[in-house]
Amino acid sequence: MDGTSKFFALYFTVITILVSAPGPFDWANRIDPFVLGLPFSIFWVLFMAFLSFAGFFAWYALDAKNGDLDIR
Repeated sequence: MDGTSKFFALYFTVITILVSAPGPFDWANRIDPFVLGLPFSIFWVLFMAFLSFAGFFAWYALDAKNGDLDIR
């Protein structure tokens, strides 16, 4: 496993823990404050989904730049 793969594996592991582990999610599981008109708990889940999307996009872009994609 190269350095890029290790970084992204750690990145997605941290995001998964922040979304699903009892400690961080209990901290984020509240209504107040409202962020962008959304209750904080919904904003938290959407923000983590966005971070996952950004991570996958960055991983794809780096692999495409390095020529490491396995598509023909």
